[in-house]
Amino acid sequence: AAAMLAKVLRARSRALGPTHADTLATAEHLAGLRLRAGRVKDATRLATRVLRARERVLGRLDEDTGRAAEFLAHCLDKAGKGARAAAVRQRYPVATRAAPVEEVLDE
Repeated sequence: AAAMLAKVLRARSRALGPTHADTLATAEHLAGLRLRAGRVKDATRLATRVLRARERVLGRLDEDTGRAAEFLAHCLDKAGKGARAAAVRQRYPVATRAAPVEEVLDE
């Protein structure tokens, strides 16, 4: 599933652009799959890319940006980087009001 989703991500990035909402949603789904597969570093890298794009397009206080920030913080927690996760949550206060990470992973 992850290999197919990676192909979809590349296609959407080419066709729609790297900051299009559908491209970013696909990237978030792929990051979730990678996290569940234990590929925490890959998931964190992808989650960072999504957060940066969402902030650039939507702004720091947007709900989708907050959800991306919370997902990145979750990845950082899983990587044993609690201090960095806390810093992300502090920079994006809307992250604490975002949908639970489980909802992001289950979408």
